[in-house]
Amino acid sequence: MKALISVYDKNSVLELAKEISKKYEIIASDGTAKFLNWNGIDAKPISEIVEIKQTNWIKTLHPKIYEMIFNGEIGMVVVDLYPFEKEQSIENIDIGGVALIRAAAKANCIIVSSKKQYREVIKKLNNIDEEFKQKLIVEAFLRVAEYDIAIAKWFASRFFTQ
Repeated sequence: MKALISVYDKNSVLELAKEISKKYEIIASDGTAKFLNWNGIDAKPISEIVEIKQTNWIKTLHPKIYEMIFNGEIGMVVVDLYPFEKEQSIENIDIGGVALIRAAAKANCIIVSSKKQYREVIKKLNNIDEEFKQKLIVEAFLRVAEYDIAIAKWFASRFFTQ
């Protein structure tokens, strides 16, 4: 079973990734994989799986990744989104992370969508029951909704001044 990790804040995911690596084979966006490997956690870059080089804009958007999520090969997804709420800019609008969160939640994967969840996931990692998984799924969809609302409000403030 594989876990996919693609995070903006790489330092905060180290402890969780270390624990995940005891149970799952980790695949990760290239920057995250490089960081994890440098810190002694084995992680295979997504570019090796999809056989294309990642760009600044396209990191996880590939049909093969989504096929792996929906066929159950990837059983856990860990994503933290670009910090749009802290710095509102086009560059901080996350597309791939949101898509991963939605796909993992729809596929009933273990979806870790916020750094606030890391400690609890570490505690429960060896015994994640359906109730906890459903809690994570609800939190994932709420996270995406909040993120999209923040983006919509920002665009509205730029284009529809009163």
